[in-house]
Amino acid sequence: MEEKLPKGFGGVVKQKGKRTRPYMVRVKVGTIVNKAKGTAYPDYKVIWYTKTRKDGILMLHEFHKNPYDIEEKMTFKQVYKEMFEEFIEEQHPKSINAYNAAFNALQPLHKLVFQWY
Repeated sequence: MEEKLPKGFGGVVKQKGKRTRPYMVRVKVGTIVNKAKGTAYPDYKVIWYTKTRKDGILMLHEFHKNPYDIEEKMTFKQVYKEMFEEFIEEQHPKSINAYNAAFNALQPLHKLVFQWY
Protein backbone atom coordinates (compact mmCIF):
# COMPACT_ATOMS: atom_id res chain seq x y z
CA MET A 1 0.00 0.00 0.00
CA GLU A 2 1.35 3.41 -0.92
CA GLU A 3 1.99 6.03 1.74
CA LYS A 4 -0.70 8.72 1.82
CA LEU A 5 0.82 12.19 1.89
CA PRO A 6 -0.75 15.14 3.74
CA LYS A 7 -2.92 17.58 1.84
CA GLY A 8 -0.89 20.40 0.27
CA PHE A 9 2.38 18.52 0.83
CA GLY A 10 3.08 17.76 -2.80
CA GLY A 11 3.21 14.48 -4.62
CA VAL A 12 5.26 11.81 -6.32
CA VAL A 13 3.76 10.73 -9.64
CA LYS A 14 4.89 7.85 -11.84
CA GLN A 15 5.16 8.80 -15.51
CA LYS A 16 4.42 6.58 -18.48
CA GLY A 17 7.09 4.98 -20.59
CA LYS A 18 10.50 3.53 -19.98
CA ARG A 19 12.52 6.15 -18.10
CA THR A 20 15.60 6.06 -15.90
CA ARG A 21 13.84 8.32 -13.39
CA PRO A 22 10.12 7.62 -13.81
CA TYR A 23 8.89 9.39 -10.67
CA MET A 24 8.17 13.12 -10.84
CA VAL A 25 8.34 15.02 -7.52
CA ARG A 26 6.12 18.08 -7.54
CA VAL A 27 4.48 20.66 -5.27
CA LYS A 28 1.34 22.66 -5.86
CA VAL A 29 2.04 26.37 -6.32
CA GLY A 30 -1.45 27.59 -7.18
CA THR A 31 -4.59 27.05 -9.19
CA ILE A 32 -5.26 27.88 -12.82
CA VAL A 33 -8.83 29.03 -13.47
CA ASN A 34 -10.45 29.00 -16.89
CA LYS A 35 -13.39 31.39 -16.47
CA ALA A 36 -14.67 30.81 -19.99
CA LYS A 37 -15.17 27.08 -19.35
CA GLY A 38 -15.83 27.42 -15.64
CA THR A 39 -13.07 24.99 -14.73
CA ALA A 40 -10.05 25.06 -12.47
CA TYR A 41 -7.05 22.78 -12.08
CA PRO A 42 -3.91 22.77 -9.92
CA ASP A 43 -0.67 24.38 -11.06
CA TYR A 44 2.41 22.33 -10.12
CA LYS A 45 6.11 23.08 -10.01
CA VAL A 46 8.37 20.08 -10.59
CA ILE A 47 11.16 19.74 -8.04
CA TRP A 48 13.00 16.78 -9.58
CA TYR A 49 12.73 13.27 -11.01
CA THR A 50 13.71 10.14 -9.05
CA LYS A 51 14.21 6.42 -9.59
CA THR A 52 11.86 5.30 -6.81
CA ARG A 53 8.73 6.62 -5.11
CA LYS A 54 10.46 6.30 -1.75
CA ASP A 55 13.28 8.62 -2.92
CA GLY A 56 10.65 11.09 -4.12
CA ILE A 57 8.89 11.11 -0.75
CA LEU A 58 12.22 11.65 1.02
CA MET A 59 12.91 14.53 -1.37
CA LEU A 60 9.53 16.10 -0.52
CA HIS A 61 10.29 15.79 3.20
CA GLU A 62 13.66 17.49 2.68
CA PHE A 63 12.01 20.19 0.59
CA HIS A 64 9.55 20.98 3.38
CA LYS A 65 12.30 21.00 6.03
CA ASN A 66 14.29 23.52 4.03
CA PRO A 67 12.18 24.88 1.17
CA TYR A 68 14.18 26.58 -1.52
CA ASP A 69 12.98 29.12 -4.02
CA ILE A 70 12.16 27.01 -7.06
CA GLU A 71 11.93 30.19 -9.13
CA GLU A 72 15.52 31.14 -8.26
CA LYS A 73 17.59 32.11 -11.25
CA MET A 74 21.10 30.67 -11.15
CA THR A 75 23.88 31.06 -13.65
CA PHE A 76 25.92 28.18 -15.01
CA LYS A 77 28.85 29.37 -12.89
CA GLN A 78 26.76 29.34 -9.67
CA VAL A 79 25.46 25.84 -10.41
CA TYR A 80 29.02 24.61 -11.02
CA LYS A 81 30.24 26.12 -7.74
CA GLU A 82 27.43 24.42 -5.79
CA MET A 83 28.08 21.10 -7.53
CA PHE A 84 31.80 21.47 -6.88
CA GLU A 85 31.28 22.02 -3.15
CA GLU A 86 28.80 19.15 -2.89
CA PHE A 87 30.23 16.46 -5.19
CA ILE A 88 33.41 17.30 -7.09
CA GLU A 89 35.52 18.49 -4.14
CA GLU A 90 35.69 14.91 -2.80
CA GLN A 91 37.00 13.42 -6.06
CA HIS A 92 40.53 12.42 -6.96
CA PRO A 93 42.79 15.42 -7.83
CA LYS A 94 43.00 14.34 -11.48
CA SER A 95 39.20 14.26 -11.69
CA ILE A 96 39.02 17.71 -10.13
CA ASN A 97 41.47 19.01 -12.76
CA ALA A 98 39.33 17.46 -15.52
CA TYR A 99 36.15 19.08 -14.16
CA ASN A 100 37.89 22.45 -13.87
CA ALA A 101 39.30 22.19 -17.40
CA ALA A 102 35.85 21.35 -18.79
CA PHE A 103 34.31 24.24 -16.85
CA ASN A 104 36.94 26.69 -18.11
CA ALA A 105 36.42 25.49 -21.70
CA LEU A 106 32.77 26.53 -21.36
CA GLN A 107 33.58 30.16 -20.56
CA PRO A 108 30.83 31.56 -22.87
CA LEU A 109 28.20 29.72 -20.80
CA HIS A 110 29.27 31.04 -17.38
CA LYS A 111 26.68 33.84 -17.35
CA LEU A 112 23.90 31.72 -18.87
CA VAL A 113 20.86 31.71 -16.55
CA PHE A 114 19.21 28.35 -15.88
CA GLN A 115 15.44 28.13 -15.90
CA TRP A 116 14.15 25.29 -13.72
CA TYR A 117 11.13 23.30 -14.85
